[in-house]
Amino acid sequence: MSAHATAADGRPIRILTPDVRPRPAFPRWTLAVFGVATLMSALDARTGSDVLEALAVASVVAAMGAGCFLAAWLEEAVFLRYAGRPALVRLVASAAVALAAIFVALIGGLLVGWLAGLVDGEDWVPGASIVFGMWLAGAAFGTALIILIDAGVSLVVRDFRTRVVVAVLLLLLVALAASGVVAVGAQGLVEAITSGQSQHVLGMDLDISLNNVDEHDRDAIGFIAEEPLMLMTILMVLAGLFAIPPIMSACGKLAEAVMDRIHPLSAAMQQVATGNRDVHVEEAGSTDFIQVSRSFNGMVDALVQAEKMERAFGKYVSTKVLQRIKSQHGEALIPPSKREATVFFADIRGFTSMSEQLSPERMVEILNRYFERVVALVEEHDGYLNKFIGDAVVVVFNAPIDQPDHAERAVRCAIGLQRVVRELNESGAFPEIGALRVGVGVATGPMVCGNIGSTRQMEYTVIGDTVNLSSRLTGQAGGGEVWISERTAELLPSDVTRQALEPIKVKGKEKPVVPYRVWPRELVTA
Repeated sequence: MSAHATAADGRPIRILTPDVRPRPAFPRWTLAVFGVATLMSALDARTGSDVLEALAVASVVAAMGAGCFLAAWLEEAVFLRYAGRPALVRLVASAAVALAAIFVALIGGLLVGWLAGLVDGEDWVPGASIVFGMWLAGAAFGTALIILIDAGVSLVVRDFRTRVVVAVLLLLLVALAASGVVAVGAQGLVEAITSGQSQHVLGMDLDISLNNVDEHDRDAIGFIAEEPLMLMTILMVLAGLFAIPPIMSACGKLAEAVMDRIHPLSAAMQQVATGNRDVHVEEAGSTDFIQVSRSFNGMVDALVQAEKMERAFGKYVSTKVLQRIKSQHGEALIPPSKREATVFFADIRGFTSMSEQLSPERMVEILNRYFERVVALVEEHDGYLNKFIGDAVVVVFNAPIDQPDHAERAVRCAIGLQRVVRELNESGAFPEIGALRVGVGVATGPMVCGNIGSTRQMEYTVIGDTVNLSSRLTGQAGGGEVWISERTAELLPSDVTRQALEPIKVKGKEKPVVPYRVWPRELVTA
């Protein structure tokens, strides 16, 4: 189970509590053990075979063990049912379980034994019922004891380690006190038997007279009188057996105090690992677990903020650069390099005159409408959208990610851009201006790639003569055309049609360059 709340940043969250801990499944195998014990007892009663008698004894012992296991499961289920409730509620629940267990041990055993007589299993069923009830009562007593101890200790001690130490010491004192009571009672019983006189044992007057017992019992009492150490040993062993259920239960409940906080934390970690960030764990328990839960919740909140920052950062930085930074474990400094790459500029024709006719808000709206499709197209071709320069975009291929077919990618992306513009115009996407006309220039060659800026703010960009050439080709290309450099044309596959144009003189070049046109198709093939 979980509660619902609101985080500091206003997002809804679920708070996982100890109730998320899985409940132990019902041990169905115990029913099978009981069935086998009943069957073996019935067959032994009818046949009297030595083999079946041995099997019946073994199955009865197994049934006793299964009864203990079933009792432990029932007590655990009740404890988990009331986990997280006030100590008084849990104490009442444990007391109710103990009383019910005593009823089962004293009355239920006789009743079940009478019913089991129908299958001749009455020899073992009452005994198993009594063992079940005794174990359940002992476990419930252990739970009640540790609840009382923990409730008292938690009022004084807040850290978990000290609480466990104090609880174990108090539990040990209770066990020693119980052992002392048993020892005193055993000693009084031995004295009563050996002296044959009334003895005051644990607040009761005990009178064992040999005159009122038959000869067989008199012999047994006489043997015990001669071996008092054996009687005390037997009584101490029985006391130890009776102490096993409450001790196991009490120690188990100390472990439950840890698991109550570990399970919500583990469940929350699993959900965070699968991408769920709207989860917290309850900040309760000892000071240690409160601090751990608070740290975990703070970590989740910090992770949410980091992802928000990443998404915001991704709107200003290309996905390719963001992926490269991630691959470098958050290190933003991408080493500079000189490589052959392809870059293209796409520039809107007549933008200056349009901006004079339209309001700034309307102009920005038109540009965003256009850029929305351009950005998606660049992502589709795995390009690096380097920057927006007013109404122009600069796209790079083979930097910062290696792309052996960078020239082909760039040209196909540039052609795709012109197709997108044509579709937008035909669909009437720009009613304010009628239509957009975009010129694209593509160039391939060596360029320097790296971070440029200051230690506070920098930008991954490309510089060099190839970048300048791309800008010059863009200025020469008409609206709706794609011009490419000679090196770009050399790297294209044969299925990309291109048309060599007249050499042109561009700024920064001593010799004229030969551009090629790859779009529109009708001009290329004319």
